[in-house]
Amino acid sequence: MSDRIWEAHYPASVPKHIDLSAYTSLVHMIDERLSQFASRTAYRFMGVDVSFARVDAASRAMAAYLQSLG
Repeated sequence: MSDRIWEAHYPASVPKHIDLSAYTSLVHMIDERLSQFASRTAYRFMGVDVSFARVDAASRAMAAYLQSLG
């Protein structure tokens, strides 16, 4: 039996493992998924559905702001 008992609760569509060799970096993996699932809801906050595209845009805007600060 696996020490990862939570895996038994994963839906069938959720992989239990990620092939890390398929990506050059964590950023590469995240960028790919944000693009792939752009129109889907990433999470719901205070009754508002927030899409992966909106998460991507907001994170890029935050990064640009931080870079502008030096």
